[in-house]
Amino acid sequence: RLVKVAVTMNRGPLLELFVLLIVELLGVQSFQMHTTFTKLGSGTFRSRANIVRRQSSSTITMKDPSRIAVIGSGAVGLYYGGRLLEAGHDVTFLARRDLDRLNKDGLRIKSVDGDVNFAQVKAVGDVTEIGEVDWVLLSVKSYALEACKELVKGCMGPQTRILAVINGFGIESCLASDFPHDKIFGGMAFTCINRESDGEVNHLKYGTITFGHYKDDKDELAKVVDLFEGSKVKVTTSDCLLYSRWEKLCWNIPFNGIAVAMGGITTDIIVTDPDLRLLARKVMEDVVKVGNEDLETRNISPEYRLNDETIAAMFSRTDNMGPYRPSTMIDLVEGKQMEVEYMFGNPLERARALQVSCGYMESVISMIKGIQRIRKL
Repeated sequence: RLVKVAVTMNRGPLLELFVLLIVELLGVQSFQMHTTFTKLGSGTFRSRANIVRRQSSSTITMKDPSRIAVIGSGAVGLYYGGRLLEAGHDVTFLARRDLDRLNKDGLRIKSVDGDVNFAQVKAVGDVTEIGEVDWVLLSVKSYALEACKELVKGCMGPQTRILAVINGFGIESCLASDFPHDKIFGGMAFTCINRESDGEVNHLKYGTITFGHYKDDKDELAKVVDLFEGSKVKVTTSDCLLYSRWEKLCWNIPFNGIAVAMGGITTDIIVTDPDLRLLARKVMEDVVKVGNEDLETRNISPEYRLNDETIAAMFSRTDNMGPYRPSTMIDLVEGKQMEVEYMFGNPLERARALQVSCGYMESVISMIKGIQRIRKL
């Protein structure tokens, strides 16, 4: 049975509450929400949300499963790749460190959206064992982006599409230097996912992933929606990828940044300490200022602008996260290489190119770069 619900109202927490209430009342087990915001006036938006009720992914029969290569089998790659596998797709994980574990023990996902265990998965250590696929789910750390291009090429065919679920700014333009522009998508996952020491993927909270197309092609975006049809992943699509990248940076730069600059603290400390909370807001306001200038300079429609509601939404989500450890903070405390260039360096370079003053953002990023040099991370 197909149930569609159309909602037209001001953007904000009330819309989210209304949508979630409908989902609960209908007993929807998974849904996809496609949201387009049109500015009506100062601080006012019109939002249209479509909810599709469908069979659980455990019982759905797929007409045409896709062949998917997951390159970057960390927490994010394993989780979203696992959900696509659960939905019936042919998924192969390219792994290095966890190759033996995946082949021996399979994949275990503990999730707020339902646990799933695979006694066996297809995991390989060489891209030549995968060959041409329909989709590449690229979820490597951003510092490995350039180096992994050869791995992606090993999976490419004339119709292969790339989903880059990677944090940072300039991800898609980096890929565009080697791959067809119409085959590149960016994915912004707002979720709390960690990988435990025993290899289990722990999905703690949230999980929605927003996809945008490098050329903002709506027809291409529809193909991503079809890919996740039947999965337990909540998908939203963005008609402006650049806007969504800056929107995600509104969270990553202050919360990843302050967590690292303070030596490795969790997000609950940032939002409950009055001085750190104020600092996070000031940094976020800088990101909003730089992002909006970038959008305006590139002649993006005025309907795509960050504002106070963006900031309020980021804090509302973080207030409910609990003691979450952001990815860059985990790398710091575990002595691993940190994602600095794409998540922090590139946005700051863009701010300087635009001649936008962003003192709070620049100070936090300077501290992160200093920590990276001193600790050789």
